[in-house]
Amino acid sequence: MPFSITLGGGTARLAGTTTLLALLLLATGATPAAASTVTSTSFVAGFNPLGDSITLFLCQAIIIILVARLFYLPVSMLRQPRVVAEVLAGVVLGSSAMVRVHGFKDNIFSASSLPVLDLVAQFGLIFFLFLVGLELDPLLVLRTGRAAAPIAASALVVPFLAAVGVAALLFSDYQPASDSFAAFAFFVATVLSVATSPDVARAVAERNLQSAPFGQTVLASAAVHDVCSWIVALFAISLARNSASAADAVYILLVMIGFLAFLWFAVRPVLVHWADRIESSDNISQIFVLLVMVLVLLAAFFAEALGSDAIFGAFFVGLVVPHNHAFAINLLEKLEDLINIFFLPIYFFLAGFYTNLELLDDGTSWGLIVLCVVVSTLGKVTGAGLTAKILNKMAWKDSVALGLLMNSKGFLEYIILTIGYQVSIVSAKSFTILIVATILSSFVTVPLMYLVYPTSSLAVESTAASGTVAESSDKKDYDKLSAGGQGESGDALPIDVTGPVHGNPHALLGSTQLQVVVYMPNMQAVPAMMILSEMMRLSSLPLSITALRLIRLSERNSTVMMATDSDATLRTDPVVSVFRTFAHLNGIGLNSSLAISAIEEFPDHIVGAARRANLIVLPWRDGGAADEPHAVDEGLRNALIERVFRSAPCTVAVFIDRGFGTLNMAPPRGDPEAEAAGADPTAPQRVVVPFFGEADDIEALELAVLLAHSHVSMALLHVQLDATHVEGGSGSDGSADSQIALKTKNESAQSVATAAEAAAAATHAAGDAALAAAAERMRRA
Repeated sequence: MPFSITLGGGTARLAGTTTLLALLLLATGATPAAASTVTSTSFVAGFNPLGDSITLFLCQAIIIILVARLFYLPVSMLRQPRVVAEVLAGVVLGSSAMVRVHGFKDNIFSASSLPVLDLVAQFGLIFFLFLVGLELDPLLVLRTGRAAAPIAASALVVPFLAAVGVAALLFSDYQPASDSFAAFAFFVATVLSVATSPDVARAVAERNLQSAPFGQTVLASAAVHDVCSWIVALFAISLARNSASAADAVYILLVMIGFLAFLWFAVRPVLVHWADRIESSDNISQIFVLLVMVLVLLAAFFAEALGSDAIFGAFFVGLVVPHNHAFAINLLEKLEDLINIFFLPIYFFLAGFYTNLELLDDGTSWGLIVLCVVVSTLGKVTGAGLTAKILNKMAWKDSVALGLLMNSKGFLEYIILTIGYQVSIVSAKSFTILIVATILSSFVTVPLMYLVYPTSSLAVESTAASGTVAESSDKKDYDKLSAGGQGESGDALPIDVTGPVHGNPHALLGSTQLQVVVYMPNMQAVPAMMILSEMMRLSSLPLSITALRLIRLSERNSTVMMATDSDATLRTDPVVSVFRTFAHLNGIGLNSSLAISAIEEFPDHIVGAARRANLIVLPWRDGGAADEPHAVDEGLRNALIERVFRSAPCTVAVFIDRGFGTLNMAPPRGDPEAEAAGADPTAPQRVVVPFFGEADDIEALELAVLLAHSHVSMALLHVQLDATHVEGGSGSDGSADSQIALKTKNESAQSVATAAEAAAAATHAAGDAALAAAAERMRRA
């Protein structure tokens, strides 16, 4: 097609581009559409901005994400998974409620806008299923499959067979007579019997059971059950999409299994080789991530074109990606936030959006809902529980709890139901009944589990190879905890620590060994804990330290992976590794422990780790300036410290870190102020001990006596609570530099910090002779 280009800037470029587009359309046999006039959708010009597809989608996404998060607040208090909140958000915004408001439906969730939402949701679901496959280690399944297979098989077969009867009732009342009963029954039985290991693993981790033999049995059974569930789901969806020919569904299943074998034996070795070439698993190259993402899309394309579903191709790629502990977790962390925050709420919103509660207009419908809940729950408890009781000789309490945990409901049921509804394998009423039954089953399972295994009764102990690195340290059993979260710091310590002291008030000086539990919330606490440990090492008592690393069990699935493989997490955790190396180089006996759980459970883990200790050290990092607080989750940190003070069996010390260990370092070159301050790297550490005269002050003095040696400069600060002055034990003459106005006794914690600052300033100006005299008076005390 001949054409001419008029010289003249943008007009020439537009004409050329339009003609080139016409040529491309003609080359592909397409007919170019008539030219359309671009109209404004700006509200400034008086137009409705929701008339544009982009602005409409953005508005829908904002509403869905915020409403789902709002629903998650009460749902999380009931210990329900986030997917329940997202489905409930769809129920409220969809056919059951808000869509009945015509203005809302026409402007926000019109029928013409749903395909765009569904396309975005399907795209996000593809990568979510890749992450699900990444969480399931096939090699672990092979190692534990033989022992766990009977439990996993019974947990699937018993509810599956019972659900066929439920499917017969649903089919006779609510399905068109022209539908295939076999395809429908298989589909319904799959929904009521499947479960996935990430859902079970989170339920186990939330109850701190993963290190107990019972928890290990549950996780192994869940992993095998997960594999069986995905095989059944693959066939169910293939059958739903090809209900006219069961032979085609079987053929698709066999081809998908062959495709998985190809990925495992042909693609996986390449990925493993590439992963091994990466110098550090903490720094996964962008090229590798690109390769994996392209592979996910190719596998999803193949599965969809075959007649299965794109999600299974993505899931298979997740299975074959190397499952090195740190490598898999870091790859998961790169992707999960965007998927969990943006894509998944949209997908599971659609599951709720299609749910129409108005269809549940008779008693039969609600009776079938109750029947589905009973069949799903009792099927799991009966199948898995009885098998565990007979073969594993479990107690009845443990066998029932195992069955309930295997009934943990999550994302897979909603995915299968949504796909089945979209391909019309289930009617709208059957779909609504099964969605409501799945939600209620989740709400029933969690309370029953807490009745069988209350959180307060879970004190998990296990024996493992500790981080003992010195010859003087004996290998001991230590608490393999499962806790989580990192508390940050605060400006002040607004808690009352003046109450009664638990344990022996002379536990420090009366002991033959200094056994210390050091809480390690994050890397920021490590330098100060190193220097404090070195000071204690040079004391008169042999030193043994338990470094307790606590990590918060968050909404991220990566923390669940860390919890379920706590041995690998303990070996690779950078905080523990740095402190372990320090202890090895300095000959300090060290036991390292790890805990991943809810942050509210931190005090229980700290107290549990201190059963044989005579000192607990809790770091509190100060942000420095009063107008720049460094506190994060300050309320939780205050509650943590207060609970430890109240229930600890030994002495508890809160270590307020304001640059401890860095004050005596050599000043940086070129910094006149630092050089003028006269920092000396060889100077001893200066320690001020405020003394109020109470029981806890006596213990503080005893600790100071143990720390008093040539590398530590001590000063006693005697605080008179009934006066307005402070008597400094540093040998000062009572001048203005050593005086400080005190607050009331109830604010003694704040007063200690203020007094310690003032005394530190006075001590800095005092001579070496005065410091030595103060230390000697403390020893005599």
